[in-house]
Amino acid sequence: MKKKTLISFILLLTAFGFIFLKPAAEQQAVSPPLNITDNEFMIGVTDVGWDFPFANIDSLKLNTWHKYTHAVHPDSPALGWLNGPISLDSNDRYGNPVNLYSVNVLTQIQRNTLHNMKTLMDRPKTDYLSAGQRSFYQCEPEENLDDHDYSFYTYNDHLTGTPERDETQFGSNQMVVHCRTLPADPPGYVVSGLKANREQGNNYWWYSQRDNSYPWYVMPKIRVNRDYVNDNANWDNPICRVDVIDWNGNNVPSFPNGIILYSKNFRRNNISQYSGDYINEFYFNYDQDPSAIKVPAGEICPQPRKGIWDWCLGTNDTARIKTDFRVYWYGQCDMWIDYICVENLPAYQLFDDPYFSDFWEQEIQQEVDLALTGYQQTGYLPNNFYREEFEFNMTPCIGEVNRIIQQYAATKGVDLSLIVILNRVSMKNQNRGIKPKKQHFLCINPFKIALYLGKPNY
Repeated sequence: MKKKTLISFILLLTAFGFIFLKPAAEQQAVSPPLNITDNEFMIGVTDVGWDFPFANIDSLKLNTWHKYTHAVHPDSPALGWLNGPISLDSNDRYGNPVNLYSVNVLTQIQRNTLHNMKTLMDRPKTDYLSAGQRSFYQCEPEENLDDHDYSFYTYNDHLTGTPERDETQFGSNQMVVHCRTLPADPPGYVVSGLKANREQGNNYWWYSQRDNSYPWYVMPKIRVNRDYVNDNANWDNPICRVDVIDWNGNNVPSFPNGIILYSKNFRRNNISQYSGDYINEFYFNYDQDPSAIKVPAGEICPQPRKGIWDWCLGTNDTARIKTDFRVYWYGQCDMWIDYICVENLPAYQLFDDPYFSDFWEQEIQQEVDLALTGYQQTGYLPNNFYREEFEFNMTPCIGEVNRIIQQYAATKGVDLSLIVILNRVSMKNQNRGIKPKKQHFLCINPFKIALYLGKPNY
């Protein structure tokens, strides 16, 4: 990205400093921070870390140090911090253990402190995780939503099924779509025509943020009639089909005919019993653990690119981006569907993979320990973490990474956060083609983002 002075966007950074608020329950669960104030105006230059001997920093009277670092492909050179006047530390990568690069990072932070500068912790691990993308596309029509702040996370077309509130033992009083067997509802598409269909259409940004860098996980939250599914006579009967449509309007190559969910996909084996609960991962392999529908990297937004800004294509963009996640119901048994969760690999690891969820939390905590280098109870300049321009469906991961940072730092008696900068262009404009063009950017502002960051993940 272009170099620019921190002064030019300090107001945005200041506004976002108030975005990451802990829920009341979290505030009570951790030790209160010490009485440390940080009211100093931030003066710095992004990527000033290349000025290794501080030849210009001191003369400019800067008080904030920053070095860009991005999570890159494991086979590519790392873009971490420096380990010499002009050389990057090849060990400073998101996939490496912290102890491989900690000495160099500690040295840099201590050097910054000696020059009376705080350090903006732009780090490969937090960059990788906060670039995770997670969306919950609601299956009920927009007018039936409980939360209209997500009205753009709905579909244009509903050809079968009835929206209702699931007040059964299997639901949580949420709005869903209930498909009843004939004569009530005919087979057909329960949802199609996703409104916010640009969230997987960015092949422009750096590696960690491009939508063709990682596989995508598609997880429809569904429950079905358990008596029907537990009858082995219906073992091979189809329940529904999930169609993953790329931005050209075609089924992705790995699933040219969609993904059919059969009765057997709700059971581990033909002896086990399906409980009747909602699930979003399915038994695709007999007698093995359930898994999500996994779409290989690059299949949803294949080359060639659509333009300089893949998701911002002018007046005809409604016809140019055709990404969709559809569900077709076969009418064999009653089905209830709540939403379709779509997330990339970093988000899946952060939220839905039990091993990696714990692993990444520990890795972030070790990064926080680095940020606390030279900590003193008085006169301390907190080394907050930093996230460059982000997109709307990154807010769940940004919020989760920030939660981990805040909660762990609080146990050390320090208040640290993940600071982010808002770039309206990178928000990908969910409303385009739905509302007038003048509303392209959803009236996004720091306070609106604060609202979404405070929303729970489903």
